[in-house]
Amino acid sequence: MNIFLADGSANALNQFLTGAWSVLARLLIGIIGIVTGFVFYVKAKKEKRPRYAMRSLSYFQGLTTHVPFLKIHFEGHGDPITTLTRTTVLFWNAGKETINKPDVVDTDPLQIKAIDCEILDARIVGASHPPNQFGVLVNREKTNVTITFKYIDKNQGAGIQIFYTGASERSLSLTGSIKGASIERIVETKWEPYKQIFSAGFGAGTSLAIASAIAAGQILATIIAVALLVVMGWCAYWLADRLFVRIPRRLRDLYHEAAPNVYNNPLFGVGISRTN
Repeated sequence: MNIFLADGSANALNQFLTGAWSVLARLLIGIIGIVTGFVFYVKAKKEKRPRYAMRSLSYFQGLTTHVPFLKIHFEGHGDPITTLTRTTVLFWNAGKETINKPDVVDTDPLQIKAIDCEILDARIVGASHPPNQFGVLVNREKTNVTITFKYIDKNQGAGIQIFYTGASERSLSLTGSIKGASIERIVETKWEPYKQIFSAGFGAGTSLAIASAIAAGQILATIIAVALLVVMGWCAYWLADRLFVRIPRRLRDLYHEAAPNVYNNPLFGVGISRTN
């Protein structure tokens, strides 16, 4: 009697596990189908996606307050300055549809505007595709920089470096209108820690599933389930990696470059004089 119960329990457990793996396999296939369909939809969708990112370095602020007998002049700018900040603005097209010059609205051009400060210098410091012909022009009042280009395909763009008398990048704003699109600012997300968490969790879950399946003697089910888990994991990983906004590779160096030495920077000259 005891043996019969043991055999019956084993058979019941085996049937349960077999059914569970069958349900899991169907569920994974369904999820993979949904994810794959969404991925192909996103990849096939064509739209303009103008994006920009900003990163700043403040060289000094309130200089006359801390050193009252010191004056610093920026080359080409007559009056002494007490605050100096450098901001690199990256502008690119993250969409599949080309952004052409006529797409920029004439009455609302693409501009970087200074708020309660003056722009001392602005220039293109890098472009992912030179034929885009990016250019910048500072107005006479030194209050805004107009950005021009011929066209921008996907992941093409340029880096604009600006020196100004504001204390931070909050003193700058990028404005403008592009037909059929909205310009959005991107703050790069640190996705690497999430990759590690995902990898660890996925590895642990897969190992547990393999161990339980082997213990139940379901070798074929194990192979199928692991294959499905790997495919689903790859799809989820690929999708998540693209949901987190990424700066194009050819522009990323401009964003992450080390701050130059203010006294050796070839873009401007610093003159120091003592007041009487």
